[in-house]
Amino acid sequence: MKPHELQNLKKTLTEASKFISVKPEKPDSKQRHIIDEWKKLKFANYVDIPEFNIPKNLIKVTLNTKEYNALIFYGEGGLGKTVLAINRVREILEPDDYEYYNGYSTPLSIYEILYRARNKKLLILDDIEGIFGNPVATSILKGALWESGGKRLIQYNTKSEKAEGLPDIFEFKAKLIILCNKIPNQQDIGVSAMISRTVSYEFKLSFEQKIEIIGKLIDSRKDLSMKQKQECLKLIKEETSEATRNFNFRLLKKAIAFVKEDKANAKELFKATVEKDEDKEIVLKLMKSDLSVSEQAVHFWQRTGKSRRTFFRIKKEVSK
Repeated sequence: MKPHELQNLKKTLTEASKFISVKPEKPDSKQRHIIDEWKKLKFANYVDIPEFNIPKNLIKVTLNTKEYNALIFYGEGGLGKTVLAINRVREILEPDDYEYYNGYSTPLSIYEILYRARNKKLLILDDIEGIFGNPVATSILKGALWESGGKRLIQYNTKSEKAEGLPDIFEFKAKLIILCNKIPNQQDIGVSAMISRTVSYEFKLSFEQKIEIIGKLIDSRKDLSMKQKQECLKLIKEETSEATRNFNFRLLKKAIAFVKEDKANAKELFKATVEKDEDKEIVLKLMKSDLSVSEQAVHFWQRTGKSRRTFFRIKKEVSK
């Protein structure tokens, strides 16, 4: 390519780039309206669970105290972290007082979210485990969690055109509630420094507690007959155990759907769609046997080909 042709090509590409949008997507008025209306709604069939009194009170204290600025709720999915948090916040704040965001976020999008919620009373960040693995994102969040000289200042210097319209530094005044299934990289200096600036609470329930709460949730359903409620609870009690994978309150929706729409095949459908940890199931049966612990470990090895170490690890998990 000749020099003048190369120059013309560069000029053409430069002009064309002006018409390519590189700004981050922002919710339009219609999307904003949907979010605002959702914030006003009450959760159908919401049940006040005594086991969740501590996280409820933590939310109230977090919103009122001046001693710390953020709360982290973490724990396995399907235990109602989001429902509890949103419902509790709705009891305390008006819809315009808080913002809610969930899903995957880049450092720049986190910065933008914080900036747009900077003057709210609360920002809820849901399902954003990805930020814990990104040192830039954790660094940005640290500024939102701890005061320096009486202010929480957040700074992010970037030359990205996507940051157009965002300042390099701003003051963040809102409280934060972070919801996630787990906190990865807790040994990382940046992550541990971020966590130390918050109050963290783990959602954890035993198998028996989950069954008891599911019973309350079923009993609260006004769209079910007494017989249907009994069928749902029976199905879950008989077809789940500590070996059931992802045993949480979402299983209840399956049970209700199958009992209401296909009662004759409800049990078969439920069993076909609920997974079990076979190794854990074997350990559970061995623990209920008359065998000594050493004999249980031998039987586990004979049936699975896996080591004593694996047996005792699973046994410890089940015992908890």
